[in-house]
Amino acid sequence: MTFYRTAQDALENAVFATVETCVCCGEPASGPTVVYDMELPPTGKLHHFLMHRDCALTMAQRMICDAFPNRAR
Repeated sequence: MTFYRTAQDALENAVFATVETCVCCGEPASGPTVVYDMELPPTGKLHHFLMHRDCALTMAQRMICDAFPNRAR
């Protein structure tokens, strides 16, 4: 994951195909932006997925909450 001050900065630094809407809320990416690089199965192609900073924070909290109860498995 990489943080950019603006979505425009994220798009200018993209080396893979970029999904320009926030993968969390579906709104166009703008303002402070977090980029997550991910491979799309089964294509094997790499993409940049953009998230608003606050959406990325919410996503991280959800991932921790989902994973924590299952940490010993």
